[in-house]
Amino acid sequence: MYKFAFLKDYYHILQVSRTADAAAIRKAWLKRARECHPDHHPDDPLAEEQFKEVQEAWSVLRDPQSKARYDFQPAFSGPPPATHPVKHYFYCTCRTSAIRCFEEMEVTFTFSGNGRVFRKPPFSGFHITGSPFVAISYVIHEGMQVKETRLTYVIAPIVACRLTIGAASIMVDDKILYTEPIVIDAAAVPCFFIKDTIANGKPMRFTLHYEFPDGEEPLRISELKKIMSFLFHALKQPHSFIKSEP
Repeated sequence: MYKFAFLKDYYHILQVSRTADAAAIRKAWLKRARECHPDHHPDDPLAEEQFKEVQEAWSVLRDPQSKARYDFQPAFSGPPPATHPVKHYFYCTCRTSAIRCFEEMEVTFTFSGNGRVFRKPPFSGFHITGSPFVAISYVIHEGMQVKETRLTYVIAPIVACRLTIGAASIMVDDKILYTEPIVIDAAAVPCFFIKDTIANGKPMRFTLHYEFPDGEEPLRISELKKIMSFLFHALKQPHSFIKSEP
């Protein structure tokens, strides 16, 4: 498999012929936009990127001048887009197999073709720092040009033990593909504040002492809550305790 920098095939993205007229292109854009709209796929991280790609194709092909400039350029310097079934791939990669607890690491899921319904593994024993980063490129696979998508998660182990990143799944051309599990060894981290103690990721509690100046009475939390409750209800009904002047 070889990677090259290709000009995107906007006709292929909209699933329309290069000889299609403006009405056919608009009809294909509306269909693809409805299919890929993120509102219809709230749990699919790929939907937004595919929708952006469809909108990009439409922004170029809708205008006659930009469409003419696009058609004039040599669209692809390598093999044409895949016109027959290819054996698609789906795999998971990680830069390390050993890491310390609470340190961040990247896990990338890569697949070819137009994948949908991506299901990430449960990431048991890990903390996910946010949504995945999505990157799309075009590659040569089995002598044909195919789209390749990479989803990168930033995670951090929260327990010191041998952890397993389970299998992820995705549907490509009506076939469900799975990744192989990855084993990660997470080592314990010494606590920075307390000597000879292992960090457990939980907030630390400290008892703070405050000396009141002479003549100052300490205000208890319970008394403060009563005052705040009184003010809250008083502000909602100010005329109940404030007597207006005649």
